[in-house]
Amino acid sequence: MVRSNKNNQNHAFNDAFDFIKRNYLIIAGLLIAIPYIKRYLEDQATKNIINTGDNFVKEAEAKAEVLKDIKLVENSNPLSQNQKRKAITASSALWSASSSLAHDLGVKYKDAGHWWDFMNPRGWTENDEQARKTLVYQRNNFAILEKLYYEVDTNSRSLRADILEYLDKDELTYLRKYLKI
Repeated sequence: MVRSNKNNQNHAFNDAFDFIKRNYLIIAGLLIAIPYIKRYLEDQATKNIINTGDNFVKEAEAKAEVLKDIKLVENSNPLSQNQKRKAITASSALWSASSSLAHDLGVKYKDAGHWWDFMNPRGWTENDEQARKTLVYQRNNFAILEKLYYEVDTNSRSLRADILEYLDKDELTYLRKYLKI
């Protein structure tokens, strides 16, 4: 004999209801815990992404520091300096102007990257008048001079920033008549 469809539905409903009655604590615990677990997992994923980004930034900074140190060693070698200078320009007047600017502004001796660099007295003095004269004289070649200063004579220092930082106000006012700084 075939049972009626209604009894099968009641039986399935009763089985489901019995399951819920037997496991109501587990079900309630899951309903309460799932949002907290989900939030925890999302926070951990976010922290992992942030840590990965921080590690990437730290690695990039470390590589930049190493490249800066390598450039400092290369720039202390006169042969590599001349090769770099020749690659930028063939004018020896610009070469000497760039190195004299690094000397006159006092930054050539501060770039070694050691903690005792402040004790070098050549880095304490600035010859603002001579730097201004050199810049006014080479005003038509300022872009090339800036490139030489950045790549060869200093350890990746901006000539414009150094002019604004190290020149006195009077010298800077006079220089602004000839250069847009």
